[in-house]
Amino acid sequence: MVACENNHLDTVKYLLRAGAAVSHRDIMGFTCLHLAAKVGHFDIVHHLVSKASKHINCQDDGGWTPITWSIEYKHKEVVYLLLAKGADVNIRDKVSTTSTTTVVEIIHLSIQLILKFTVASMQNFSLLMIKG
Repeated sequence: MVACENNHLDTVKYLLRAGAAVSHRDIMGFTCLHLAAKVGHFDIVHHLVSKASKHINCQDDGGWTPITWSIEYKHKEVVYLLLAKGADVNIRDKVSTTSTTTVVEIIHLSIQLILKFTVASMQNFSLLMIKG
């Protein structure tokens, strides 16, 4: 799991060849795929999915899937990869949120930040014009 989280692809390959279980979970229910997706390690996610695609939609103890983590941390290349490999964005977590809902929340927050920045910039510009 440490190798997946720290982007050590050769070590991950070695451990899998030696019999390490792709489905092994830590105390929070994370698999190697969860950890690699969360931190955005594309090559490791790709390798894990190519070796064990049946785990692509596995849920951690909070009900989050690897794609949910990659969406949360905005690793778009990993999101695209997981979608291409068949990740399901409609799986609900423990509070009935889906990955699609997470995307909408992130977009909404981004729009709010853009609007706040735009309004602040316009106010500063207006002050400059008044003083000008």
